[in-house]
Amino acid sequence: MNCGKTKVNHHIIKIIGFALLAAIDCGKQAFAQFEQFNHPELVWRTLETEHHVVHFHDGAERTARVLAGIAEEVYEPITTLYDYRPDTKVHWIVRDHDDYSNGGAYYYDNKIVIWATPLDFELRGTHHWLYDVVTHEFTHMIQLGASRKGPRWLPGVYFQYLDYEDERRPDVLYGYPNRLGSWPVAMTVVPMWLAEGTAQYQARGLGHDYWDTHRDMMIRVRALAGTLLSSEEMDVFGKPTLGSELVYCQGYALTRFIAENYGDDAPGRLAAALRSPGVWDFDRASRKALGISERQLYAAWKKSITDDYRSRTAIIRDNLVEGRVVRDEGSGNLYPAFSPDGKRLAFVSNQGKDFLSQGRIVFYDLASGKFTPSEAPASGPFGWSPDGKYLVYARQDGPNRQGSHFDDLYLWDVDKKKEIRLTRDARLASPAFSPDGRRLVAVHNSDGSLNLALIELPESLSGKDVSRDVVHRKLTAFDDGRQVFRPRFAPDGRRIVFAMADLAARDLMQYDLATGRLHPLLASDADERDALYSPDGLWVYYVSDRTGIYNLYRFHIAGGEPEALSNVTGGAFQPSLGAGGQVAYASFGPNGYGIHLFDSTTTVPE
Repeated sequence: MNCGKTKVNHHIIKIIGFALLAAIDCGKQAFAQFEQFNHPELVWRTLETEHHVVHFHDGAERTARVLAGIAEEVYEPITTLYDYRPDTKVHWIVRDHDDYSNGGAYYYDNKIVIWATPLDFELRGTHHWLYDVVTHEFTHMIQLGASRKGPRWLPGVYFQYLDYEDERRPDVLYGYPNRLGSWPVAMTVVPMWLAEGTAQYQARGLGHDYWDTHRDMMIRVRALAGTLLSSEEMDVFGKPTLGSELVYCQGYALTRFIAENYGDDAPGRLAAALRSPGVWDFDRASRKALGISERQLYAAWKKSITDDYRSRTAIIRDNLVEGRVVRDEGSGNLYPAFSPDGKRLAFVSNQGKDFLSQGRIVFYDLASGKFTPSEAPASGPFGWSPDGKYLVYARQDGPNRQGSHFDDLYLWDVDKKKEIRLTRDARLASPAFSPDGRRLVAVHNSDGSLNLALIELPESLSGKDVSRDVVHRKLTAFDDGRQVFRPRFAPDGRRIVFAMADLAARDLMQYDLATGRLHPLLASDADERDALYSPDGLWVYYVSDRTGIYNLYRFHIAGGEPEALSNVTGGAFQPSLGAGGQVAYASFGPNGYGIHLFDSTTTVPE
């Protein structure tokens, strides 16, 4: 076709449909979600309330019913704060077909997905999982909806400009493209720190999430070191574990600062400002709603918290008791454990990796100071066998036939450097050996409740998979969302010490294997965790935030006041006892977790 030299308009501006901006997934875990499966084996059911529709599969009914009640409870406080109500009922999808803890709000769809497994993450405190995650995700739904400039069916528009060079032949209508410009325009413009900050702040007085010791720790160490994220860095995720978690923590801290200084309704006023025509960034919204620029707001908040932390930690910095550093390369050096012969210290390390979930076990020779990395793929709590031949840990090994990812137990043969599978689809984690090496205690997960489980090991551990010969049973029968953490045997093998939480902080408990009775060892308003008995069974070593900072303590089983063993500005966790009064622990600082070692024969006066 010969078009001659007819001139055409080379400058074309067009709207290329609507850009569907990704729904915000406000998950609380530091690694990616699993690949998606249809799970045809599941039978799904639905329950409906005044404002919500909850979909759940068999095995997750308790979680679904509790969720529905919480969702109705928080509906009015959150929608009133933002003066916004969804145009349809909110649909909730409850999942318990993976050992995975997360939540996601798809606010353009009026849909929220919740996983039933309670969160246990080294950078987060302990909260009632459903109260926390349901209110968090519903706040996302309402705050983002209230900040939206257009209707729900219009997430954004996309403008594109194209230009072409002059045609070179008479039979060619256009020349080659030589200019291209694209401008996506989102109808919701909310920085990540504000979205996550308001979702944690929620509404004054709800108490379903609160400023806990872990959050305070993360901000405190960065403020003292002068390494807080800038306001620009707070705007986006795309960082390693610590950086992304700081977006959450700094966002929450700044949102609290805004509410305390500009009124409890300030989050709602900011959402209204972001909804206004012509307001396309937070700076304009801040000027409109708060009467202050974004830069001035950030500077005032940063100075306020930095001055406060410096003042409150002055006496601690003058009297530090933190031992010597064994390892601080990498952001996650965790769960130190002395070998039974006292010659080595094993711990999980993510050195060279970006995320805490990318750990491997490393051995440290106490005499030579040499580190030997292993291929044992543990990223959580693990334990030595009494003879020092094996390490036991939990991990996930790909999807099963239905596409589910469950936690299972494995042994690592230290000498042969090989892995032995102990369980299959058992949903067990946080294992520890009994003193005789014939049993394990672990944590079992189902429908949002965690329970103690006892595992009987077979006589032979030869081969790569002995799961058919392993027997396990639950010791407790909690079905109310209760959580248990890091169980360990007493030296006599008759008792198990662990931490337990219901609505908030953890307390220390003891389980008697002969009677099946639970006995509280230490219960207070503070958070107590990571307990273990001394080799002689006379002392319990543990971690507490009783002073507002996590430190190591011990108490005598005969009674008396707890004795402080460390005095740090960051946090001390996960103690392990070695020969001659040695204590190893995970210490949190500006760059993450490191391993420290000190002598516990002296205590810290409070």
